[in-house]
Formats: sequence, structure tokens, C-alpha cells
Amino acid sequence: MAGESEQLAYLREHQPALEDVLVKAVGATVSARSDDPVHFLVTYLAEAVGLVVRSRPSKRLREIGFKAMVIGATVREVVGLRQWIPESSAGIQDDAGGLDPILPERYKSIARDKTFSQRVVHPAVRVTGHEAELSRMLEHGTQHWEFDSLRLTVVSGGHPLLALGWSLFERHRLRDELGLTSEVVLGFLSRVETLYNQVPYHNAEHACDVTHSFHYLLMTDALRDLATSPIDMFCCIVAAICHDLNHDGRNNAFHAASDSPIARRHAYDSPLERHHLATTFETLARPECNLLASFTPAVRRDVRDRLTALVLATDFALHKQTLDDVGYMLDRRAPPPSAIPTGRRPPAARPSPGTLSPQPPWRGPSPG
Repeated sequence: MAGESEQLAYLREHQPALEDVLVKAVGATVSARSDDPVHFLVTYLAEAVGLVVRSRPSKRLREIGFKAMVIGATVREVVGLRQWIPESSAGIQDDAGGLDPILPERYKSIARDKTFSQRVVHPAVRVTGHEAELSRMLEHGTQHWEFDSLRLTVVSGGHPLLALGWSLFERHRLRDELGLTSEVVLGFLSRVETLYNQVPYHNAEHACDVTHSFHYLLMTDALRDLATSPIDMFCCIVAAICHDLNHDGRNNAFHAASDSPIARRHAYDSPLERHHLATTFETLARPECNLLASFTPAVRRDVRDRLTALVLATDFALHKQTLDDVGYMLDRRAPPPSAIPTGRRPPAARPSPGTLSPQPPWRGPSPG
């Protein structure tokens, strides 16, 4: 037990807030008459490990913490630990990058015949002590503008984008409507979350906030008609989730002025937005993340066009034009008359009702 004592001392030194629970756990372990003192220790430290994981400590501290709490016990034996944490501590934030992906094969398929309240929280983001709050946030909180994405990060154990994305897919029954499997949905959301970098603003929490805001606006009376079909809602949710994917924390002006590889690769035309799109399509091409696999070729092209339109529209250079267009649409309930300058965008990149909700390929020609 000497090794464990050194590790606990290291934890106490670097996490003063955990001192009380650690002292109690060590005391209980020392006095315990148990054939498996490590398991006993892990049981008492369930709350502490949750705090350590969510506090995003240094990589060294994480490794020490997990060794102290996971040695000698399998993941399923550890009371209070999230089921997805493997022995190698994968799934935890790395100092230089995003989260390691959650492995879909660790989970059974989520039954489609359950009520929304039973499906709203995926087991991968369930954290001991926060289950009730997490369920309330995802089932009811998303319907309010004051939704707190930063709080969602805490109660989901650092997986706000996965938690919110899954709940919105279930709210609109997109698995049922579009023939998606729970494994692929989880694989996609988990992979996307790993691709968001730890930059000050354009990170996974920001993507979660934008996704909630976009969905909230689409549910208002003024904009409800913009996403009336499952494929409409699917495109909007995926575009919002991926709109800043793999952002490096700099802007388009920096990339153009510095002649960066991203700028050159995308011909200096909305380089970051095109980089986000390219990363999104590369992710969708992975078998375990391919949400488009069951779609017909025509539907896949339609989805790609819509995702392109929506993400390119986030280029801040288009901000004023976008605000003018939205104002026109709200005032007159009609598509805006303005057009993107020739050579600036392909026609599909115009974020208007015509591109957001075009005639779906499977509906056939319009009557008359």
C-alpha cells in the first residue's frame, strides 16, 4: 500500500479541496478489515475521483489519481466511477489536445421505444451525483434561452457536446426517422468532441452553446418553418455541432496574412470555415462515425450541400449581410433578395430557406 499512500499524498498536495474526503477515505481504509483494501479505498473515493476528473488537472496529477483509485479493481467494480473510464485513463482531457473518444462498443444500443425522459441522457455522460440535474437540463433546460453550457460541462463530466448532441437527436427521434444506430451517433459525437481543441473560445463548450442557441431559435414561432423535416433538423444540429471543428484559436485574417497552410489549402476563401467543413466530412467518412451511411447518394449530396451552406455562413465577414437577410426574412416572411458576389460562394452556400429546406430528393416532384 506504500505506492498508493504516496499517490494520495500527491493528490492532497495538488488538490486542497479534496483533502477532507481523502483523509476520511485513507482513515477508513487503514481501519478496514478487508481482503481487498484497494477496492474499499476506491469505493470511498468515488466522489473525489469525479472532482479530480472534472477539474481538468495536469496530466501528471490525472495519472497519479487514476492509479490511486483504479489499481486492483475493474471499471465495473468501482462504485461511482463513470463506466467508460478504462484502465489507461483514456477519455480524459489531454494537456495538448481534446478528449480521447468514448468507445461505443462499451454500451448496449439504446432502446428506441423508451420515453424521451428515459433516452435523453446517454450513459457515457452520466456522472455520479449529477444524474438528476443532468436529466433536468437536457429534458427541460434546453427549451430556455438561459441554458448554461458551462454548467453542462460540469454535470456531464466534461462532455457537454456529446450530452447535448445526443439529447437533441433523441428529442427529434432522428435515429428512428433517419435509420441511425446509437453506436454511430455516439461514435460521431464522441469523435467530434475530441477534435475540438483547448483554445480559449472556439472549443467544445462554445460549440455546445451555439448548438443550443441555434436549436432554440429554430423552435421559435418566427423560425420554426425553416426546419420542418427530420433531415432539416439533422443538418442544422450537425452543422452547429461542427461549425468550429478543429479551430486553432486564430481568425481568417491571421491565416490569410500569415500565409498559413490552412489559408493556402482553401485558396484564402473562408479558410477556417472550409477547414471545419473538411474535418467534418473526414469524420463522417469514418465507418464508426458515418451518419450518412444509410442515405441514398442523392440525400448524401443534399446533406453535404446544406452543411456547407450553414457552416460557410458563419464566416464573420458575412455577419452584416446575414443580419440584414434575417431581418428581411422576419419582416417579410420571404427569402432575402440579396445575392452572394460571383466567385465568392457557390449557389449552395447561401443560407436561406431555399438551401435550408430544399425539396428533399425522396419526396418526388412538386404537384402541378
